[in-house]
Amino acid sequence: SSPPSLTPKYAVDRSIHAILPAPLENCNSSFHTSTPRPPQHTPSSEDGISPITERLHRLHGTSLLLDASTLLRLPPSTYATSCTIFHRMYHRLSLRQHDIWSMALACTFVAGKVEEEPRPVRSVILTYSHLYRR
Repeated sequence: SSPPSLTPKYAVDRSIHAILPAPLENCNSSFHTSTPRPPQHTPSSEDGISPITERLHRLHGTSLLLDASTLLRLPPSTYATSCTIFHRMYHRLSLRQHDIWSMALACTFVAGKVEEEPRPVRSVILTYSHLYRR
């Protein structure tokens, strides 16, 4: 057997998203299943967006949510709620019709209200404009 490659493989390139290791293939851990999952039919897949592209955009969106939650000093429960709202939105709406930035901003604002940690709309918008300029 040959030694594993020394070059790390990343799920998303460094310029768009924080570096995440690619999922392990043929991993025997109980976390990963050896049987393939059935494809999910989402509005994005019906609009012709590949599952890999959709996954990368969702990862980017959750990264935005984390960065914004950190800058707004929101508790982890609010971040988790915003991620839940974000993913539920994309089970009903297409990436082609609704961009990641607007959805992430809206999810952060709504999650703050739901978790009773509201932030002013102006603060949320300024935080996302700061993230956009980075």
